[in-house]
Amino acid sequence: MTTRQRLPPSAGEVRSVSRVYHSACLERGQSYWDYENFRLSSLGWEDVDRYEVNGRLGFGRFSEVMEGVEVDSGRKVVLKVLKPARTYKVKREIRVLQLLAGGPNVLSLEGVCRDRHTGVTTLILEHLGDGVQWFGHTTASSSLPGTAGGVRTAGSPNAVDASPKEVRPPPSRGREAGAADGGGAGATASSIGQGRALPWRGASSSFGTATSRATSADRREGLEEGRLLSRAGGQQQQPVAAGQDPAGEHGGGAARAEGLHDSEGGGGGRGGEATEKEAVDPGRLTDYEVRLYLYKLLQALDFAHSRGLMHRDVKPRNIVINRRTRSLRLIDWGLGDFYIPGRRNMARVGSRYYKAPELLVGFRFYDYAVDIFSVGCMLAGFLLNREPFFRGKDNEDQLVRIALVLGTQGLHDFLRKYDVVLEPRLLEMLGTHRKKPWSSIVGGGGGGCGEAYGPDGLDLLDRMLCYDHQDRISAAEALSHAFFDPVRGEGEAPVGSHST
Repeated sequence: MTTRQRLPPSAGEVRSVSRVYHSACLERGQSYWDYENFRLSSLGWEDVDRYEVNGRLGFGRFSEVMEGVEVDSGRKVVLKVLKPARTYKVKREIRVLQLLAGGPNVLSLEGVCRDRHTGVTTLILEHLGDGVQWFGHTTASSSLPGTAGGVRTAGSPNAVDASPKEVRPPPSRGREAGAADGGGAGATASSIGQGRALPWRGASSSFGTATSRATSADRREGLEEGRLLSRAGGQQQQPVAAGQDPAGEHGGGAARAEGLHDSEGGGGGRGGEATEKEAVDPGRLTDYEVRLYLYKLLQALDFAHSRGLMHRDVKPRNIVINRRTRSLRLIDWGLGDFYIPGRRNMARVGSRYYKAPELLVGFRFYDYAVDIFSVGCMLAGFLLNREPFFRGKDNEDQLVRIALVLGTQGLHDFLRKYDVVLEPRLLEMLGTHRKKPWSSIVGGGGGGCGEAYGPDGLDLLDRMLCYDHQDRISAAEALSHAFFDPVRGEGEAPVGSHST
C-alpha cells in the first residue's frame, strides 16, 4: 500500500467562488454552518421504546436502514441507525437535515433517538408509503425492499413483485456490515424479525468493530486523494489505497434502502457506485415523467443550494419516486456539506459514474455545481438511452470517458484556468478528441436522442455537462429552462423563491 502525501494549502490550485448562493452560509452566521460546535444535547431525544423494527432495508459501513413503526400510532417510519463514527459526522448529517426541513422533495427528519447505554444515534425519517422505487433502476437488486405488495422499479412497469429473497441486501463484508449475534444492530433482517424492539442494546460488539475501523480510516481523511495529479511545487499525489472504493468519498458500501455512502473516512469495501452494476432502461418512463421527476429533483437541489448546502452524491440510488402519487425525494445527505467560499473541500465524494470533472482531477474549491453535473449525467442517460452514460472502470478511466464525449480542449482550458496539472501518464491516456455532437451519440439500446425531448433537452444537457463549473447552469436557472415547460404546472415550489 502506497502512503498518500498531504499537499500544502497553496499547492497550485486557483481559488474559485460559486457564482450563485456564494454567501448563503456566511450571511447566516457561524452558528448556522459550524456543525462541529452543534450541540446534540439540544435535539431533545426521542424515546427509543416508541419504535419497533419491521425489517432491515439495507446497511452500510456506518449505518443500517430499517423500516419501523411507532408503537402507539402504528405510523410507519424509516430508521437510520448510525454506527459509531466520529461525532462530527453525525452532527453534520443531523444539522444538514435540520436545515432542509420544509424544503421541497427532501426526505424529512422527524426525530432523533439516542440509546443512553450504547450512545448509538438513530435518525427517524419520513416513510414514503408503499410503491416507492428508485429513479430509473430496473433490476430486482435495485428495488427498494420493505414496502407492501412488492416493489416495481421506475424503468420497469412490468416488473414482477419482489420476494424477500430478491430484495435481500448484499452480503456483509465483516461484522460492521451486519453479523452481530442476538439481534444487535449489525444483525440480519431475519434475525431482527417482525415486531422486535430497535436493536440498540445488543449493539456494542459489532459497533465496536465498526468504530475501530472507522477511526483507522478517519486518520486518512484530509490526505490528498487519487493518483491523477502532480501539483506545482513538486508535490505528487499517491495512489488510492488498495481496496478503497474509488466511486464514493470513502467507500464502505451503500445502505441500499437510503442509497448511503455513509460517512467519510471509510476505506475497506467496494460500496456504493462500485457495486452499482444495474443498468437503467430510461425508455420505460414516459417523456412527461422524466421531465417531471428531474424538475422535482432540481427543486430539491435549488432549495439546498440556496441554504448553502451541497449534496455531493446525486445519483439514481439516492432518488426515490412514487409514480402513483408523482412524488420524489432526494435522500441520503450523509455526504452533504456546507459551501463556504474559499474553503478547500474533500474531493473524494460522490459516485464515480456521476462525478463532476473537478472531483475527478482533485480540484478542491468546487461548489454546488458538482450536483448539477450529476443531474446532467442522469439526463444524458434518459435522452441518449444509455445509463450510466459515463461508465469508467476507475476515476482515471471515468475522466477519459467524459473526454471522449466532451472533447479534450475544454478540459485543458479548465486545467489551465485553475492551475491543475495532470500526470503525464494520464495526459497520454486522455489523448486528443473533439467534442461530439449529442445527436451523433447512440445509446446502448440502439436508439439515439428521442424526438419527444426535442432540441431543448440537448440544450439543457449542454449547459449541465461542461468542464468549467463556473459555466455550468445552476439549479434555479435549469428550472426556468424550456425543457421543463410541459411539467411546470405540477411544480410545488415557485422558481426563484429561495433567497441567499
